[in-house]
Amino acid sequence: MNKFSKQVCIVVLSCLLAIGILYAKSPVDSKRPKQKVLVEVMIVQISSDTLDKLQIGRSVEPSSKVTVPLAMLLYVLADPNAVKTIAHPKLVVLAGHTGTITNRQKVEYLVKRDDGSFEQKTSEMSIGTTLQAAPVIDKDGDILLDFKFEQFSAPPPKEVDPQTALPIGRPMIGFTSTNSRLELKPGVPMIAGGIEIPAAQRFVLVRADILE
Repeated sequence: MNKFSKQVCIVVLSCLLAIGILYAKSPVDSKRPKQKVLVEVMIVQISSDTLDKLQIGRSVEPSSKVTVPLAMLLYVLADPNAVKTIAHPKLVVLAGHTGTITNRQKVEYLVKRDDGSFEQKTSEMSIGTTLQAAPVIDKDGDILLDFKFEQFSAPPPKEVDPQTALPIGRPMIGFTSTNSRLELKPGVPMIAGGIEIPAAQRFVLVRADILE
């Protein structure tokens, strides 16, 4: 290597070193504000009669594509009992982070003692909906969403004390759970699952949007 080549190498290495030091001292990514993402989960219940009117049938799946005449669609939408919203939790979370909303309540009930008398107790239980969401925004502006949704409900008690109107025995809390990883276009809802119940069909819709 001649003298000129050595000088060129030294200049190039010096430039690379200077760029490396400048990059290390400039935390651009750490100062860039994180984008907020609004995550919505909606449980929508459609009666079997409504599905029949739309000529869809109960065999509809979350991935099904259906075509409904506009006149029939307007007729069904005009019926206030056609579609029922069961739950609609919303959560704002920073992209790249995990957010959670829970609903726990203190529930009072009676427990029967050995002598036949009752003891009042209070327990904290999950009631309503729980939502956990972890969105990531990719380079194309789409939202990759890991989410878990749980809905808790207590059936009517078998026995109720007439004096206190409290249930006898610890309430049995039932729940349904849906968790998935979705790739969403901002603002465009997607059906993440379906739940068949007597005389109706429930769908889990998920929507995410990037907040400015």
